[in-house]
Amino acid sequence: MDVVCAVPNSDLEAFCRDEGIDVHLYPIPHGGELVVDENDGRVDVRRPPDEARRRAFLAGWTEAVGGQLYNSVLHHKTHANMGNLFGWVYGDMPRDFRLRTWARYKDALSLREDEEAVD
Repeated sequence: MDVVCAVPNSDLEAFCRDEGIDVHLYPIPHGGELVVDENDGRVDVRRPPDEARRRAFLAGWTEAVGGQLYNSVLHHKTHANMGNLFGWVYGDMPRDFRLRTWARYKDALSLREDEEAVD
């Protein structure tokens, strides 16, 4: 399986790497110059995962299945945006698959926070 991205997305790339999915970057001009820093140029506004954020993640996924890719994903990281990206990549998957993906996503966030605390 392969994923094609217009902008770097460190969370999606890490998840795909862990799942053996190849990620390919094909930048698309959007009328301005892309500013990409070490954190992929987006502001991370995510708060610790909880039930409300799980619902936002799943709602983002559902909207992607319906054909809506969030424009805000280019500028901000939210749980809804991340769910939207996973929905765009995986499509209409059973609820248990979506919940397992949420759990892996949540675990990856915890690992990243633990690594940052050590630095």
